[in-house]
Amino acid sequence: MKRVLLAVLLVTACKRTARPPSLGEAISVEQPGGSASQLFTQGSEIPTSATESFTTGKDNEKRLYVHVLRGAGRTASGLHSEAWWEIEGVSPARAGEPRVMVTFEVDAQGHLALSAREEELL
Repeated sequence: MKRVLLAVLLVTACKRTARPPSLGEAISVEQPGGSASQLFTQGSEIPTSATESFTTGKDNEKRLYVHVLRGAGRTASGLHSEAWWEIEGVSPARAGEPRVMVTFEVDAQGHLALSAREEELL
């Protein structure tokens, strides 16, 4: 069964002088252990998108949390926290088994939208 969840978040404004429009700051997500994984670099042309795989950290968890950050760096603590996103409806299973593919899309106005789908286990 596939579940799709949508949410919208306002991210940093686009550079006004750039043609085509680009991101004013990098966008990253926090990984376990406090590291940061960069999704989009500063100056990336928009619209753009990226997909990351997430999983649960404990047995039978039914939700995931995605921490979206602004700025470039290797550690989440050194970046600006933009928002926490909650993804509900994850199939309960052993830790690390559910794979949830999260797509991050930035539109031409700099708005970030997330969609998530759980990959089916074979």
